[in-house]
Order: sequence, then structure tokens, then C-alpha cells
Amino acid sequence: MEIVVCTDHNYIMPCGVLLYSLCKNNTENNITFNIVIDNSVTDDDKRKLTQSKGKCNNIELVYHTIDGSLFDNFPNLGKDIYVSKATYYRLYLTEILPQSVNKILYLDCDMIVRKDIAKLWNTDIESVAVAAVFDGMDGKIELYNRLDYPMEKGYFNAGMLLINLKYWRDNNIHQKCLDYIKNNHERIVSHDQDVLNYVLQDTKKELDLSYNFGESFLYKPKYMQFYYAKYKSIIDTTIHDPAIVHYTITKPWRKECLNPFKSLFLKYKEQSIWKNIPIEKDKFNFRKMVKRILITIGLKHKEPNKFRNIDFELL
Repeated sequence: MEIVVCTDHNYIMPCGVLLYSLCKNNTENNITFNIVIDNSVTDDDKRKLTQSKGKCNNIELVYHTIDGSLFDNFPNLGKDIYVSKATYYRLYLTEILPQSVNKILYLDCDMIVRKDIAKLWNTDIESVAVAAVFDGMDGKIELYNRLDYPMEKGYFNAGMLLINLKYWRDNNIHQKCLDYIKNNHERIVSHDQDVLNYVLQDTKKELDLSYNFGESFLYKPKYMQFYYAKYKSIIDTTIHDPAIVHYTITKPWRKECLNPFKSLFLKYKEQSIWKNIPIEKDKFNFRKMVKRILITIGLKHKEPNKFRNIDFELL
């Protein structure tokens, strides 16, 4: 099994916790864990990642270094503190990984793997470029108007991708993505996810929601977009026992995170070498301070908790 993650120095701890969760729940799978890094990743970071897998001899770590400066002018960076240019590194996988690797499972670092993923890995994708899970924005017509392709083709979340690298090489997907970025800067909001959805709109396969269960699926129905009516059954079935949890919006290593699956991340973190790394506190923000004051004196309503109460096993 070939797994790929992309990270810079700032995401080493989440990457390490992801790796630990993978080790914990995939003891029967031989895995090459490919880590695409830039020059911000230090030798100490690598040492800690190696320690993260502990005694899991079935997992081998392989590093691939990319020149981060190649992405300095890519669109819409710098607006989200959790999104760096490392998000675009996956567009270069055919250029980075050995030609002998024809299939990979890409995972974002802000994930926890709760189950054995051999069934996911064995999904047949020979005739398509990618297999993925639908995104929470799937039902928003303005999304398709912005990217300029038909709504019926759907929109997937790029945090977990089962990729047919042979198809990518044979069809020059890497260059098609770069061409789209060059010619459509103004259309791109969700970075490489927008790019991949446009370029791969006709060559994809939908996977079970369990393999990429994101934060937006945890909201109470009244706070969801209208896609909930379409996917209600699968959301309600999966919500208590997903295979892969994806912290798509608020991050569980921050104090202010209210995601019900935060405790799952913290459980794995506390069992790993990262247990002594403190939870990050919210940085000073003048607008947030004013907002809190207005709430305290009754001039503004406190935002409601949008999340459902979830009953699930942590491990």
C-alpha cells in the first residue's frame, strides 16, 4: 500500500498523529508512507515522524523533497492560516514519485484513520483518474458557476484521494492542472481542490462517506446546506463510526475547536510521542475581542453550537 501526505514544518505534529493512528489500526498492511516535504522540514521533524510510528515495522517512511518556491505565486494563498502552499504539492505527485508507483492513497495531515483501510486501497480505479468522497459544498450551484462546469458532475473533497498515477501520467494531468491554474486564477478559491475537480470532472469514482468524514457532516441539520436532504441516510449511518475522520474546518489541536471528534484526535495524540505538545490557544484578535465584549454586555448574541451530539467509540 502506497500512502502519500504533503506537509511543511507547521503540520509535522498533526502528520505525526495521523501516522500514529494509521499504525494503530493497520497492523496487517504493508505500507510505504511517502512524505512530500519542503525545506522548512528539519532533521528533527523527520526524527519525530519516525518515532511516531513506534514499533510498527510494517510501515516504511520515505521522504520526497520539493522546492516550495515553485508555488509562491499560486492563487489564493495567505488567506487561511491552515492552508499553505503545501496543499498544492500533490499536483506534482507524478513528477515526484517513482515511475514504478502506479497507485497511491493521498491523505491530508488533518485526519485520523480509525480503521483498517485495505478495502479502500483495493478499490478498482483502473479506468478513472481518481476516487474520492463528495464534499459538503457539493450542492451549491454558485460553486459550479464559479468553476464553470455542470452541477450534475458533482464536487469531491480532495483531502482523501485514491489516485491512479498511471492514468495521470498517460493523460498529462499534472500539466492540465498547471494550465488551469495559469488561466483561471480568479476562479480558484479552494486551491488545488477546485483545480482537481475541474480537471477530473469526467474521470472520477465516488467512494463511501466513511473514508472522508468531514466537519460539515457533523452539523445539526438546520445548519447544513441543502445537500443534507440528498445525503441524509448515508450521513446518519456513517456519523457514529467513520473509517477516516477529517478535520476540515476547525482544528482539534486548537483550544477553541468544538468539533465532537476533537476528543478522538486528542486520544491518539496522548498515546503518541506528541502527548506533551500543548493545545494551541487562540491568538489575540482585536475583532474577536470586541465581539466577546459585545456578547458579554448583551449587545450581540453568542453564536449557537452547530454540532450534533455524537455517540461513537474513540478507538
